Amino acid sequence: MPAAAHYFVAGMALFLLRRFGRSRGLLLLLGACYLQAVHVGAAAAKDGVAVGGTTLEPAVVAVVVTAIFAVMTLVATGGLSRWGRAWFSPLGALTYPLYLIHASIGYALFNAFAGEVNRWLLLAGIVAGMCATAWLMVTVVERRAQPALRALLTRAWTRTQTGRVPANQ
Repeated sequence: MPAAAHYFVAGMALFLLRRFGRSRGLLLLLGACYLQAVHVGAAAAKDGVAVGGTTLEPAVVAVVVTAIFAVMTLVATGGLSRWGRAWFSPLGALTYPLYLIHASIGYALFNAFAGEVNRWLLLAGIVAGMCATAWLMVTVVERRAQPALRALLTRAWTRTQTGRVPANQ
């Protein structure tokens, strides 16, 4: 998905920024991703791309993209840590499964029912449904699969490091 790759790269840059601190290279990469996101989003809006029958305005897209990048940068750099709560971590665990399903399923549902259901009610229902599905993915699938995946990855990592499988595994 080259049209959205800048978001993935920005996420990785923010992770590295969080883990290793600021560097000129990471800040330049993040800035380039931000500029690309604004450019692609505003260009799509200018071309008349509609979501659920609503045409987007380039300036609104630019403001939303800017707000998202600002919040995510503050999160990555600890700028919002004073407002941290214990329930933020479980909520954060939903982000990756939500990322995986929101576009493929969410947009399909929105487009399928946009003409039949009030768009704001439909949006609220789809957001709630996607969040519930992400929660099920985390609590039912990921938590049950983690021990087996961890053991598998540990064996594979050990094999790459030593050239053999540990005797106890």
